[in-house]
Amino acid sequence: MEQKQEFSILDPNGLKTIAFAIENDYVKDEEVYTLQMLDNLEEEQDGKKKKTFFVEGNNEETTVLMLTMGKNKVVINSAILKDNEISVINKPNIVKYEPILNTQKEVVYRDFKYTNNLKRPISIIDVETGQEVKPVLYIDQESGEVIGKCKMMPYKPYIALELKP
Repeated sequence: MEQKQEFSILDPNGLKTIAFAIENDYVKDEEVYTLQMLDNLEEEQDGKKKKTFFVEGNNEETTVLMLTMGKNKVVINSAILKDNEISVINKPNIVKYEPILNTQKEVVYRDFKYTNNLKRPISIIDVETGQEVKPVLYIDQESGEVIGKCKMMPYKPYIALELKP
């Protein structure tokens, strides 16, 4: 029977938190970290947004990466989720970023490789909404590899998230 774990956070006004489960996988023979954006439910609580994130699977422990995005800054937290309890495993890092901005008048597509288990090591995030850009998958006819194609809209800011072992 598949288990579901959950944890909740409060976002102050003007901030957006997204969370990912981090796993190890391989692309060809190279180890990569893969990111699986966590589903969440959002509700108002005391003038703040309460987000409850859900992790599916039979893992006793799940490594979680949380990004709390503000204007040109992101606070990065990593944590361990076990038995519906979240424990931050290092001091939060505040990182300034320059968003990727599609300044062309037309849509731009970016490709990236998937693992053999159909997981992705790179996630593209829409800075304005805090949502992940869902890629369209296809198989490269020459290499036989699964490729994710992300659609980036004109004049819209994005960030790319990739973790390295």
